[in-house]
Amino acid sequence: MNLTHECTGLQLIERERERQFRDALDTLDSNREMARQVAGSIRRTGQVLLLGMGASHHANLVATAALRALGIEAFAMPLSEALYVPLPERPRTVLLTSQSGGSVEAERYLHLGRQGEDYFGLTLNPDSLLACAVPCLVAAGGSEQGFAATRSYLLTLALHSTIAKALGDAQEDFRAVVKAAMSPDVTAAVDHLRLARSFVFSARGGLQGVAEVGALGILELAHVPAFALEGGQLRHGPMEAVKADLGMIFLRDAAHRELIDSLIRACQEAGVVPVVLDVSGEAPQPGRITISAGRHQGLAAAAALCEPLQKLLLAVAGQRVERVGEPVRSSKVTRTE
Repeated sequence: MNLTHECTGLQLIERERERQFRDALDTLDSNREMARQVAGSIRRTGQVLLLGMGASHHANLVATAALRALGIEAFAMPLSEALYVPLPERPRTVLLTSQSGGSVEAERYLHLGRQGEDYFGLTLNPDSLLACAVPCLVAAGGSEQGFAATRSYLLTLALHSTIAKALGDAQEDFRAVVKAAMSPDVTAAVDHLRLARSFVFSARGGLQGVAEVGALGILELAHVPAFALEGGQLRHGPMEAVKADLGMIFLRDAAHRELIDSLIRACQEAGVVPVVLDVSGEAPQPGRITISAGRHQGLAAAAALCEPLQKLLLAVAGQRVERVGEPVRSSKVTRTE
């Protein structure tokens, strides 16, 4: 990060956010041919493994759900897990996702030389080690400069959507979401979460990848404990921690509405007013604070939640941290394990 007295960490993040939707549209248009090559490999090998770290891995989780919905055998793993607890070697398509294209884990995986795997990359940096080593889908606009993943997360979703479209998924909804660039009001949610001492994000299906990036954002930007618990995992024990000073944030779509509502009711019975990032298209319900972002599913639902989630994270962090977006113990590109 290049911080000066003229550009703070928060300003870097806001600059990324200002251009993310424009860059996402350009990304959709500039990766069609490479997406067709990736799709051809997936059809040939019959299995796709998505590898990444941090927000790249969380974007891969969203994409995995979308690929499985197309009948494709898809798995997402952190790159570090793939290095130390690898899957057995077999023919498969491997998508290495790294916004910088230079993480130490991506570099190490490329040197393994595993047999039968077709390697492709997803990155924002066309000059990176990853882009030079394997065929890559490259997002528009160059590398992200802000510390927390904002623009890079949306652009990685856009890259995945081009692959899904090449495999037969109708992705016009994703384009429509990006073109609309809606920005719902998050003021009530931010005010409500002011006294929260820790946070839990929870979803079902592909939106769990968005919940994961939400928890990561709280940890990186607000410097307080945050967890991302898939709805079923939340049911198996962690509900014991639900109390008034726990910020509960649910991501809700139409497909998993009833399961999420059941968890919301349980939180309400414990005296918690949950915040709900909603893409079900339904009217807000009483006893919760709802941030509505239309009706969407799959990758488009994740894209629709990017802007309100980013606003929420930055505002919550602003309540707790003096210099938001300026890391103390981390770096934008991790070069040590």
